[in-house]
Amino acid sequence: MIRIVLCEDDRRTLKEVTELIKEILVKEKLPPARVEPFADSNALLEKIRQGERASIYLLDVEMPGADGFEIARTLQEGALPSQEDAPAVIFLTSHEERSTEGYFVRAFRYVVKNRMEKELPEAITSAIRDIRRKIPRTLILHHQGVVRKVRQDEILYIQRERRKLELHLSNGEILTDPRGVSELAEELEGPFIRISPSEIVNGGQVRSLKESEIVLKDGTVLAVTRRRMTQVKEALIGYWKSGILFS
Repeated sequence: MIRIVLCEDDRRTLKEVTELIKEILVKEKLPPARVEPFADSNALLEKIRQGERASIYLLDVEMPGADGFEIARTLQEGALPSQEDAPAVIFLTSHEERSTEGYFVRAFRYVVKNRMEKELPEAITSAIRDIRRKIPRTLILHHQGVVRKVRQDEILYIQRERRKLELHLSNGEILTDPRGVSELAEELEGPFIRISPSEIVNGGQVRSLKESEIVLKDGTVLAVTRRRMTQVKEALIGYWKSGILFS
């Protein structure tokens, strides 16, 4: 579950923003999240220094003791050089002119308090979507009586063989699952494309499409049915243009 930490020294504002975040989660149909309010910034800073981390931090810029910038700098110090594991920091402020200071600690958003109801929904929604993009999507399989979990971006293609599905992975492994193609397709996320009644291909693994064939990055060639060719072509071009294919 996503953990959201809110730090605001004014207890009335703390309560109001906590309730607003919960309303946003429901209204925007976002995944479940735990909201943890802190009125004492020093207490929060100590927890961070002890290694505790949340996915999203909403920090008041001006607070007694540790201010929002100091907390954000401490969070940044604990992140990896790539910043992939750095939490999203959303600053709350009454002084819009201080927003430029957020660049030094890689603030995700700046929300002005008197525009909270207008600006906070977008900030929360974008932060959660960004977090979810970083989390590898997985698939639970029942391979030969054993439950297996695989990353979806490691799947090259899926094809029906007799009474079972074969999932061909990028490492050369082939896993099986007893479900049907349509049933399994409902659990897939991202650029998976049905190229025939019995086959699904990971669009992120496609190198090219020519005539009636798809060529994957590992050299595998798969046939596309004539009936699905237009749909497959449009889907691939759409994915390539949008840049949302798996890396």
